[in-house]
Amino acid sequence: MITCTKFESYESPNSALKGTCNFLVEGLDMELRNCMYFEKGPQRWINYPSKKYQTKTGETGYFSFIFFKDKEKHNQFQNECLKALDEKLKFTHNTQTTIPNTQYTKPSMGEPWN
Repeated sequence: MITCTKFESYESPNSALKGTCNFLVEGLDMELRNCMYFEKGPQRWINYPSKKYQTKTGETGYFSFIFFKDKEKHNQFQNECLKALDEKLKFTHNTQTTIPNTQYTKPSMGEPWN
């Protein structure tokens, strides 16, 4: 079971970044800290902690510290994190907030499984 233990909102009208959050993976007694929550149109996803770097061409890249070798397991974990975040937001706001899409839908950016 995954629980969202912390959410800090980030409000910027021109940014897909909506906040940072921590998740407790209870079966492993492990907490993922400083994950980033994004929304862009109907798409929602969680980025895991990462390190910023500069490519040989001068572009900015991000190296994720967590990587799933199996795409289906990655999608399942994303869905569980989004469900946990939705529960946290519902509890925090004490309302029946409608969340647009609880399925992980990250825009295609040349994922490593392709």
